[in-house]
Formats: sequence, C-alpha cells, structure tokens
Amino acid sequence: MVSLFDGQQKGNQNQDTPEQNLSNMVKDLTRRVRQIEERYSNLKKSMEVTEQNMLSQSKKNTSDKQALQSDISELKKHIRNLGEEMKIVAKELGNTAKQQDVKLLEKYIGFWEPLNFVTRNELRKEVKRLVKKELEEQTNNKPQNQNI
Repeated sequence: MVSLFDGQQKGNQNQDTPEQNLSNMVKDLTRRVRQIEERYSNLKKSMEVTEQNMLSQSKKNTSDKQALQSDISELKKHIRNLGEEMKIVAKELGNTAKQQDVKLLEKYIGFWEPLNFVTRNELRKEVKRLVKKELEEQTNNKPQNQNI
C-alpha cells in the first residue's frame, strides 16, 4: 500500500522504527511545505508583475484616452471652422454672376467695342485740331469772299 504522505509502501515501514518513520514523515512534510511556499512565492511574484503591468497599461490607456479626446476636440474645432468657411464661400458664390449674365455682358461689350473709345485727352486734342483746322479754313476762305 501507498502511504498518504511519502508514497512509500507499508511493507518497508515494518523495518523502520517508529521514530525513523516519524522523522521521514516530518522530512517529507517539510519538503512539501517548502514546495508549497516556493509555489506561493512564485505566484506572488507573478501577481506583482501582473499588477505592475496592469497599472502601467492603465496609465498608458489613460494618457492615450486624453490624447484622443484632445485630438477629437481639435478635429471638431476644425470641422466647425470649415463649416463657417463653406458658408462664407457659398454666400460669395451666390453674389457672383451667373454664366448667362456673363454671356450677355460679353455680347454688349462686343457691340460697344470699348477698345475704340476715346480718352478725354485724345478727345481734347482732336477737338483742338478740328477747331484749328476750321479756323484756318475760315481765314483762308475770307479773302476769297471779299474778292467776290
């Protein structure tokens, strides 16, 4: 049979004295307690590392969340600004001439031919020239009229 504590068969126990048997049991129990304590220590260290990792990950998540919230609020601000600018552009586009209005203006400008318009200075010079010419003609024509 197998003993509960050390896994030895009972047949061998008959040869050992009760003191030896008790000593062996204590040694076995001590060994098992050490193993359990070692496992407990390892689990405790593992839990501490896991807790530290969780804390650092939690801090990182918090800072990432704050950065994302900041980015989102900045994007919202940009979107609002774009909306306002689009309204201004739409308003300005409403005030611009339509294509048919531009074509009508082109047609009238073609009729008027503004390149053939005279400036004030050119008109003054031309009027002076014509008046001078007319005066010369009158002075040239007067002596002829007196002879008649």
